[in-house]
Parts: sequence; structure tokens; C-alpha cells
Amino acid sequence: MPTESSPYRERGAKWAILMLAAQAADEAAYRRLLKELTSYLEGYLRKRLRDANYINDIVQESLIGVHKARHTFDASRAFLPWFHAIVRYKSIDYLRQHNRRKEIEILDSESLDTYSETFWSSAANTELDEELLKALEALPPKQKRVVELLKLEGFTGREVGIQMGMSEGAVKVTAHRAYAA
Repeated sequence: MPTESSPYRERGAKWAILMLAAQAADEAAYRRLLKELTSYLEGYLRKRLRDANYINDIVQESLIGVHKARHTFDASRAFLPWFHAIVRYKSIDYLRQHNRRKEIEILDSESLDTYSETFWSSAANTELDEELLKALEALPPKQKRVVELLKLEGFTGREVGIQMGMSEGAVKVTAHRAYAA
């Protein structure tokens, strides 16, 4: 776990300040933040993936995700877990989508399931993962199961509906209520 004065925390604090400035409509700060996140993310993904096209696509998807979610950043929380959560979900979505079409070259040549379990087991996500698991445990059983199937196991709304004996629309409503909770 990084110490308080570690470069990891310093980087996160710097990016949090840039994000707060971006939320306050400082375009220069936002451009600088995106540039630094791009550089960081390219290096981060290069250690985990072989295919440069995948890296570029995931970086772009992640930055779009940051852009769309920038209003959700809360200054009372750490920046890097927030950022890594976005990257994690964008990466997994992208890799699942492309794994259906062709085999993905992963450095350790393991299956996508093993990859998605180990790829994100970093200190950056520990705090966020614990909070998400607590929130998941607090949900009613039906909502919890829908979220697990959709987000953790990667099933589609239709597939979840079939498994749980629900319509796809009911799955979406249940998921939405769970996310709101």
C-alpha cells in the first residue's frame, strides 16, 4: 500500500487539483489533465497488453469515460481509485467486446476471465473495491444478484432476465434502482 508521501499519492493529488479546476471550467487545466492521464495510461496498459491498437482504443474509451463522468469526481475522495474504476470498466468492456471477434493476446496468455481478475488487483483499486463490495452487500438480494450478473460476470440484460425469470426491461429497472442505491 502506498505511503502518504509516495509518488502515487502525489500524482493522484495533483490530478485531483487539475480535475477540480476542470470542473470549474478551467480548459487549460482540463487539457493538461487529459494529456497527463493519456501518458500515464499508455504506460500502464503497455505493461499489460501487447496489441498497441487495443492500448490506443482503451486509452480513448477511458478518456471519454473520464469526460462523461468528470462531474462525479468528489474532492473528498482520492482521484486515482475513481480514475482506475473508469479505466477498469472501459477496459473490461472493450476486451470482452473484442474477445468475441478474435483471440486477444495477453502477456501471460491466460483466458480473459483470469486476466480480468488479476489485471486490476492493484493498490489503486483496493479502497474502491472495498467500498463497492460494501455497497453491493447492502443491496436487497434481487438487486445484488442483477448487479453481480451484469457488472461482475458480464452477462447482458437479456441473459440476466432469462436466468432470473425476468423481462429485460425489469432487469434494467432493477439495475437502475441498485445503482441509485
